[in-house]
Amino acid sequence: SVRIGLQAMRWSRGESEPDRPEVPSIRERLVVLAVVATVLAVFLLVPLGVAAMLRPTVGAAWGAAFVEGVVRLVLFVGYLAMLSRLPGVRRTLEYHGAEHMVIAAYEHHDVRSVDSARDYSVRHPRCGTDFFLLIFVISIVAFALVGHLPAAALVISRVVLAPVVVGVAYELLRLGGTSEHDGVAAVLSAPGLFLQRFTTRMPDDRQIEVALAALETLLPERSRNEISGEVADTQPFQLTAGA
Repeated sequence: SVRIGLQAMRWSRGESEPDRPEVPSIRERLVVLAVVATVLAVFLLVPLGVAAMLRPTVGAAWGAAFVEGVVRLVLFVGYLAMLSRLPGVRRTLEYHGAEHMVIAAYEHHDVRSVDSARDYSVRHPRCGTDFFLLIFVISIVAFALVGHLPAAALVISRVVLAPVVVGVAYELLRLGGTSEHDGVAAVLSAPGLFLQRFTTRMPDDRQIEVALAALETLLPERSRNEISGEVADTQPFQLTAGA
């Protein structure tokens, strides 16, 4: 994910600033390694270390897993809060909000224009922010079932269980976004929607236009005027406000 993100940023930088010198690929590899090492240290080793120190007080299984999960969640929320305050990140968060707005318009079979997109929230129940939050919560249960192990085995167990935790989180995310029962959807989506206050901002019209154009390129030709097997009573994409 980090590698793909860096590639996307490099492409975007090249499009917006074609005269800017290329960043050496070796430098990008070092950035990827540094990010991976930092993530492992902050979100894996630090929570495990805190849980290990408090294990005599909270217990070896459920108590330690709960502490580990809470510490990991606090670090994640703190990271999002700090990131959202960086001036250079604000524009990215605005594009994130624009993405949610145009997807919501598409899912509601609405006319896909800037004006119609403005009728929808910048927060979406199937956002990646919700996904990460579900992962942290589910990991508490999954890791508690493992019980107390030696330090090295604990680290390995977290890595081995990661695909299981991610898979369960993904299914719950889908359920929260597609459930016909409003109560189920509301419960599953509420924490993630709250966290999106840190990861989305209200976009301007030009940013919504970019999001509309991006969505158009992702849709098959037929789907641009036909949604979920039903002919949508919509117009083609209108990429100017007030159109």
